[in-house]
Amino acid sequence: QNAKSGLCSEDCAFCSQSVVSSSPIPRYSMQTPYEMVEGGKRASELGAVKYCIVASSRGPSPDELAAVYDALRQIKSHSKIHLCVSLGLLTEQQSRQLKAAGADRINHNLETSKGYFPNICRAHGYEDRVTTIRNAQAAGLEICSGGIMGMGEALEDRVDLALELRELKVNSIPVNFFNPRAGTPLEKVS
Repeated sequence: QNAKSGLCSEDCAFCSQSVVSSSPIPRYSMQTPYEMVEGGKRASELGAVKYCIVASSRGPSPDELAAVYDALRQIKSHSKIHLCVSLGLLTEQQSRQLKAAGADRINHNLETSKGYFPNICRAHGYEDRVTTIRNAQAAGLEICSGGIMGMGEALEDRVDLALELRELKVNSIPVNFFNPRAGTPLEKVS
């Protein structure tokens, strides 16, 4: 569930929701807990085993986190669906609160290798992403983290990403293939 779309202050060159993008996408603030819960109900009714609340941003504000905590608690109270969040950079305390509210997993992709990362994002560092993963692990959350292939990186960058993910011992590794979007700095990468 895309609980917050666009309005992101980060400059991730591949992302249509970033501040550097002019992609024609919906832009809206964080949904209400009711809207997120309704999305969880729909997912459960359709037979989904996992439901992820996703918000575009560097990291959630206190009000946004409060809304997500509320939604997670409500969904967990009436469903056994596996709950995932993708909210940007998180502290260990935020991760612990997400776990206590009912989150089972976070999705926080490294996107590429440490060496190539400055080519796709300068608003935050690679180590910020690694720290978020470690914070979530310390809170007892499962980790879904992978990357995007085809953003101009070398084969060595792909290997470095794989080695970093192995070192972090993540639970799930999504391998995404870059699908350029008009209006993003990387739209012409092939």
